[in-house]
Amino acid sequence: MATLTLEHVSRTYRGASPVEALKDVSLTISQGEYVAIEGPSGSGKSTLLNQLALLDVPTEGEYLIDSHPTTGLSDAGRARLRSATFAFIFQSFHLLEGRSVLDNVALGTLYRGLAASRRRELARQALEVVGLAAKAGERAARLSGGERQRVAIARAIASGAPVVVADEPTGNLDSANSLTVMETLEELNTRGSTLIVVTHDPALASRARRRLKVLDGVVTDTTEPVAPAAAGSAAASPASVASPASATSPATPARSTGPSRRHAARRTRGTPGRRAGADPGVHERDTLLLPSAQDGCPDRPAAPPWEVPVPEGRDSRVRVADALADAWRGLWTKTGRTLALMAAVALGVGLALTTMGLSQTASGQVSDIFDAQRNQRVAMTSPDLMQNPAPAAELLSTTAMDRVGSLAGVREVLVYSVYEQAPVATTPTDAANEAGNQRYEVVGLVGGRVPASILTLDSSGPSVTTLGPGEVIVGTQVATQIQLGPLAASPAIWVDGVPMRVVGILKDAGLQVTLINSVIMASDQVTGKARYAGAEIKVAPGAAPQVAAQAPVAWLPTAPQGVTVNAPPDPMSLRESIESNVTTMLLTLTGVTLLASVLSLTNSMTTAVFQRTGELGLRRAIGARRTHLTALILSESLTIGTLGGLLGAYASVMVILAVTIVRHWQPVLDPVLVPLGVVGGIVVGTLGGALATSRAGRIQPSDALRTT
Repeated sequence: MATLTLEHVSRTYRGASPVEALKDVSLTISQGEYVAIEGPSGSGKSTLLNQLALLDVPTEGEYLIDSHPTTGLSDAGRARLRSATFAFIFQSFHLLEGRSVLDNVALGTLYRGLAASRRRELARQALEVVGLAAKAGERAARLSGGERQRVAIARAIASGAPVVVADEPTGNLDSANSLTVMETLEELNTRGSTLIVVTHDPALASRARRRLKVLDGVVTDTTEPVAPAAAGSAAASPASVASPASATSPATPARSTGPSRRHAARRTRGTPGRRAGADPGVHERDTLLLPSAQDGCPDRPAAPPWEVPVPEGRDSRVRVADALADAWRGLWTKTGRTLALMAAVALGVGLALTTMGLSQTASGQVSDIFDAQRNQRVAMTSPDLMQNPAPAAELLSTTAMDRVGSLAGVREVLVYSVYEQAPVATTPTDAANEAGNQRYEVVGLVGGRVPASILTLDSSGPSVTTLGPGEVIVGTQVATQIQLGPLAASPAIWVDGVPMRVVGILKDAGLQVTLINSVIMASDQVTGKARYAGAEIKVAPGAAPQVAAQAPVAWLPTAPQGVTVNAPPDPMSLRESIESNVTTMLLTLTGVTLLASVLSLTNSMTTAVFQRTGELGLRRAIGARRTHLTALILSESLTIGTLGGLLGAYASVMVILAVTIVRHWQPVLDPVLVPLGVVGGIVVGTLGGALATSRAGRIQPSDALRTT
């Protein structure tokens, strides 16, 4: 049994202007009483209820349950005592709208450590009691107001708690449903449950055998205390209401406890503390039988024995499997929100994995492209031939060019000489007016050779391998500036007054970018002195360092130290530098996306906790500890993170395959991508749910239930 005793209890809310909501309250409520707490709004009646139901802690005084002090209990201790003692019914119902009626009723025993099958059994029995068994599979959101309150009553019945606390249970109901709800609650009282009803309606309060009036924090008992069982007789109805499991426990004879109580409570159990076929370790619900009129107690109705419910299971405990299943069902009551959060996690994780996968896949491709371009060119430049013309003959000979071409790793060689600028015109008349013509550098190719792998010509023209007498190639910039006609028309230009036929337009000259703005002809067609000589060598992949060391000696054996060599840097270091820069950029983008995912999840989960304040407050009221709520929110976050990580890993594999197929690359798929995606999702889920988890753990049941 549960005897509730307040001794000089006061409750003051701190603030700029402290409010004394309860003032020196002393009272006792015995098991089986039917008590109404009445008073206007703001009088302190809900504060009194919070004290009686262990939802709040008094500022002063002591609260005892069965003579045991509660003021010094830890949060876990208070949760255990609430789980063992109280069932709750509120004006706002506090149902899980997206879940079934059966799930809502079974929530009343979730924190009793019972097996799921037993919890569902108790829930079905409770629904039978309130006449809603046929609606067990319906979603709570589809019920009427009266049906919702009956579901809340069924949840209280299923819990088996000896004290039923009802805060404005008819506040949102019409008169017909209000009468049904009150009759159901009063029938619970006739069967032994203590019933405490908070109301501002005097007519509703008049149904109780004991009335406590609260005004400005002062509690006044407006009726004389009566024997506990008599309280239920005033409102008893012909219907019979009992705890779902009580009918299975046979009564045993009671023994007298002394003159102060004419008859003792009788406790009955199922077969030695366990139901046949029940889960081992789960005890049958105890039932306390108080004497009836036949036992010599005239205060009791001459009806079946008066039974005091005693909850099954263990106080404030939840099975891991049930906690995970509860979190899973909670996620899918709001499918759209859950899918959106999973997509946010998948985006961040998927981008990170795609970056890693494409970096690995592209590394080989970067090597090939690098080898095919910059890594296969070596350039040389001679000393200034205007000041020292002696080496000119040797540098510009075909013999020297052939020596360079014979080196190991050399594929083609271009040797050229650069001369002073000359006027260029497109008509004889313009050529005669030398002062008005544009001037361009003249370049002579040794032997007139035009190596295709080094000099790239406009594809619209004929193939050119050697320049003959009177033939020139102009750079693409020159062709544009002098408005050269199409190559098919064999256009002619005048270079320093000498007519020449244009046989090609140079588009690319490798490392010798100055050739794009030059007029090119065979070196034996150029008059005057060369300013300097140059060479460009196309080499095999990986041969550039070797050729760069040998080519100056082969080109100018008499003074190789005067030759300037322009060779590519070490290919490995350059490639690694390029890859590192690209990877850093991609990882930065990935980090921003992951941070956005974490912030999105944090915001959504924190908002969800705020929206579920009433639900979480109810869970705390019926026995959930702080750790139970933090585990619930964390489980939801981790589930979203894990599923989002899996989706992100799958999406990254698909993106990598798509890119490699389009680019004709060899895909590189690391087998750790998928597990890494799951781990990444878990990390995002943990970080994203941290704030929401912390907020859920700080929820006070009295505040949470009052704000909703």
